[in-house]
Amino acid sequence: MNLSHLKNHKHIDRRLLIQLRLFMIISIVLLGVVGYDMIVGILSPWLALLGLLIGFGGGILAGRMLTIFWHEDDAKVVSRLDKTGLWILAVYIAFSVSRKYIAGIWIHGPALLAFTFATVAGVMAGRFIFMNLHVRKVLEAQKLI
Repeated sequence: MNLSHLKNHKHIDRRLLIQLRLFMIISIVLLGVVGYDMIVGILSPWLALLGLLIGFGGGILAGRMLTIFWHEDDAKVVSRLDKTGLWILAVYIAFSVSRKYIAGIWIHGPALLAFTFATVAGVMAGRFIFMNLHVRKVLEAQKLI
């Protein structure tokens, strides 16, 4: 995935650019934590993969909270939360709050925390990838990349 359009790009809203960078950094750090948890034996690779996949699906849905579009006056790619996004946000928050209780039925102790990290890493990666693809599409439509 080519991320060159995110490096100090003048046609991306500053807030959106910061959001994308934070999602990328957080997902990389959490993937490192999950990798460490697998190496020391706290979390099995299959459970880590399950958490990442569940989180990635949630991240794709959470990425849909924002409408990413071209703002003519500012000549930038911007984002905003729309009505559908509010519903997705509500479901996402409900899932985030209940994730520990749902997973706690089958996973216990340190593995539960490691599984939660895997899920959050998947969410952050899913949001980053989804939003990055939409920013790229908007920039391509404006023939800026």
